[in-house]
Parts: sequence; structure tokens; C-alpha cells
Amino acid sequence: MSTMAEETPAPADSTTAFAADLRALRLRAESPTLEKLQRDSGISRSVLSSAFAGRHLPSARTVDRTVRALGEDASPWVARRDAIARSTGADATPPEAPVAATSGAAIAAGPAAPGRSRTVSRRRAAALAAVAFVAGFAVAIGASWIAGRSIVQQVRAAAADAAQDAAASALGASSPAGAQDGDDPHGASCDEDARVLASEERAGDTTLEILWSDACGAGWARLTRAASGDEGDALTVEIRTENAAQHQAATVTDARSVSTPILVRPDAETLLCASGAVDSGGASTALGSPLCA
Repeated sequence: MSTMAEETPAPADSTTAFAADLRALRLRAESPTLEKLQRDSGISRSVLSSAFAGRHLPSARTVDRTVRALGEDASPWVARRDAIARSTGADATPPEAPVAATSGAAIAAGPAAPGRSRTVSRRRAAALAAVAFVAGFAVAIGASWIAGRSIVQQVRAAAADAAQDAAASALGASSPAGAQDGDDPHGASCDEDARVLASEERAGDTTLEILWSDACGAGWARLTRAASGDEGDALTVEIRTENAAQHQAATVTDARSVSTPILVRPDAETLLCASGAVDSGGASTALGSPLCA
């Protein structure tokens, strides 16, 4: 099994590079589905999708459980994640001092002195409620997760996961799986239920296709050439909405197939249109009129 030393870029790490290595780890684990990873890790599918796509730096809890579910030691991954968070300021979570100070004050206050009102103030009642919540949360987490981390850090990690889940859910109307325009079809797991929406053979022994994922509510275009061309030949494929308000494109050199990033369709009535071209010897040849579906 490969080590993190082999996968960590030397110059400057980033959320994008971290997500790419998570996807590579998933491939080495034989590409388990998001549903299986959700069962094995206890992390929601939307948060997992966001982590693999690199839309956000996942929380330490998400990294720990995901990597262990993929069969690898999570410690170096969590350490790398924390290093990225420190260098990029990705952990924009509230400081824990107010919680600790409030809790300590509430505990230290003790019984009211003789002659004073014994009525509990609203502030003190809120502090006592916070202490009770944190204590209950610690019991629910269990000893295996508490080790080495404070209760406040656990609360913050859970809050970070909830925030990512809410952000992914906000995309639900246009993308049920939390996918976004520009995501890689495999990285966003859109290829798991992919089907060919439209396909046509074009000039130069090429095939132009529009692929569709119901789970992602998104499509992408693929251009394939039956045989390898001359060295340096390039294939270009594009997908756009019929009004050209959204589009994605990709170009590869010395390859027989190229796919665009995904395009999330705004509504069921909007057509998606694909087009392609082959560049050979410095000349570009368009492969006919757009294919729409």
C-alpha cells in the first residue's frame, strides 16, 4: 500500500490536491460507491461527495472515518488535512474560549451566598444547559472518538460536517448528489449511474455522445476516435445548454477519448448540446452540427 509521503506534493499542498489523492485512494480500494462508504464510515453521502470533489476541505472527522473505511491508516491523512487548514485558514470555526469560560464560571459559582436571591439568572441557566449538552454529546460519541481530542473540538467537527451537509443540500434542486458545474464525472460519482442520452458517429471514425446521470442531475459530452491519429493530434469536445448560458469543454492530445466536466441542467426542459473537433497538423476540423438531447 502506498504511503502519504509518496502522495503529498512537496511544494505547496491544497484542498484540490488533497481531494485528488482521496479519489486515488478510492480507486485503489476498488471504487466503492458513496452509499457503501456512507454505511462504512457514518459520513453522509453529500459530505463524502464534497470531499472527493474538492469543493471544501473536509473536517478531520470526515477524513479520519473516510480513510479508515477505504482501508488505510488515517493518521497521516488527518495530519496533512490539519496542515492544509493551518496554511489556508480553511477552519473558520468559532474559538472555544467562550464555551470553556462560560462553563467554568457556571461550575465555580456554586450556591448563592446568604442574603442573595437564589433565583438562577438567565445567563447561568444557559451556561448550565451548555454544560449538560456537552456532557451528553461526549457520552454519545463514545470513548474511541474522544481519545486525544477535547469535547469542544468534537462539537466543532460535528458542526463543520453539518455545515457541509447543509451546503450540499442547498444544491439539491438542481443537483441531487451535490454536484456542481465543472466537477469531474468520476470525482463527483456521477458516472455510477451514467447512461448514454444521445450518440452519433461523426467524420474521422469518431463518435460524439451525451452522457447523463439522474443522481447528479447533470450531463457531460464524450468524443471517441476509433483509431489513434497522428502524433500531436488533439481531440476537443464541448457541452452547453441550448441557449449557451452554461458550457464546459475539454481538450486532450495523443488520446482516443476525451470527456468534458459535468454540466448541471437548470431544468428538465433545457436541452444539452454537444460538439467536437479534431486538430491535426495545425488544422482544426469541426465534426458537424451540435448533437442535442
